[in-house]
Amino acid sequence: MFFERLLHSYYTAKVGVVSYFVSQRTQDIALRMALGATPMSIWRYVAARGLAPLVAGVVFGIALSMSTARLLESQLYRVSATDPYTIGATAALLLLVSIVAMYAPAVAVLHLRLQ
Repeated sequence: MFFERLLHSYYTAKVGVVSYFVSQRTQDIALRMALGATPMSIWRYVAARGLAPLVAGVVFGIALSMSTARLLESQLYRVSATDPYTIGATAALLLLVSIVAMYAPAVAVLHLRLQ
């Protein structure tokens, strides 16, 4: 239950941050579209800005978890604090939630009407 709420709050925050970025860059994105940018290049532009903090956070989180492995070891049941599968699965889950969260703002900006 706690993990689901944590993922939901992460998703909500990610949608908010990416939506704010898109709203601040709407003119820039509209100009790119007017000059012939493809929808895939706009998606890459939004995704690059949305995934950069995630990558930094995952790298920092892995480094922090490795450095505090001894403290975490007593709190874990049947899994090592440095288990690569658990760390990889967590990073992959955060990546998946981030991509899903970036989808709605990216689609919204792709439906801009250029005047």
